Amino acid sequence: MKDVVGSPGTWGGLVLRVAQCICAAASVAAIVTATSTSFIVLLYFFCVIALQTIWSFILACVDIYALMVNADIHVPCLVRLFLVGDWTMATNSFAAASASAGVVVFLTGDTHCGTEDIWNLFGLYNSFIFLAFATWSFSAASAASAFWVLASLD
Repeated sequence: MKDVVGSPGTWGGLVLRVAQCICAAASVAAIVTATSTSFIVLLYFFCVIALQTIWSFILACVDIYALMVNADIHVPCLVRLFLVGDWTMATNSFAAASASAGVVVFLTGDTHCGTEDIWNLFGLYNSFIFLAFATWSFSAASAASAFWVLASLD
């Protein structure tokens, strides 16, 4: 049962990690280019997604190493580490993206900010929030596959 799609140390796992890393890095780049990030929820969002980028990059490197040396990294200790890390990062990225989306919906829909600059700024916010939800979906898929592998090992 170690042939789970997206499990650590496989080509599917590497694809999920690279997708996570690309979406998270693009989201970080979009928030860095935003002109106004004075909301505290956006600072939380930036920290979580930057940490997600680092986590995904490190595990992508682990996957690349495992594929290069043809190593089986499906040992319970490592899979638990991947599972807890992915689950934690998925939960935090979902919370950050949801909170940021809530702030954007509140400011655009409920306060009726009418200037063009603000509408363009919220369009940029929508793009990095979309990327954060994509990052979350890839991270959740990685956590699910790690859970499945762990269940088959024990």
